[in-house]
Amino acid sequence: MYRFKLFIYLFFFSFVVCAQEKSLKIEGVVLDDTKISVPYAAVSITSKYLGTSTNEDGHFYLELSKNNRLDTLEVSSIGFLTSKIVVKDFIALKEKVIILSEDIVSLDEVNIMSPKQYVNLAFKNLKKIPLVLSTN
Repeated sequence: MYRFKLFIYLFFFSFVVCAQEKSLKIEGVVLDDTKISVPYAAVSITSKYLGTSTNEDGHFYLELSKNNRLDTLEVSSIGFLTSKIVVKDFIALKEKVIILSEDIVSLDEVNIMSPKQYVNLAFKNLKKIPLVLSTN
């Protein structure tokens, strides 16, 4: 009976060890060009709907399966260009740091309206919507 119990424990323990080997734990930090952390940036593998976000210090943690080693890790945040890196290349990095470059957008024209103009525009748009009456 003792040998049977030992066999069962070893059998289940081998599954636990195998299950742990199938996961990748990825952690790193996201910084901008001036080495300041980027809080709440999206870190994801968009093709697999897997992801997380950085904390207020720019640090992130993501647990993936070994099958995701060849997928692309995308890091994005408002005001920055999206950065892409293959998961296995990120794992190979000595320092787990992703640098985001600033995305500068210029506007041609900005219109500022008074609250009264907003209301008038809303009424104009309401008049364009056809009225549908139901006959029941």
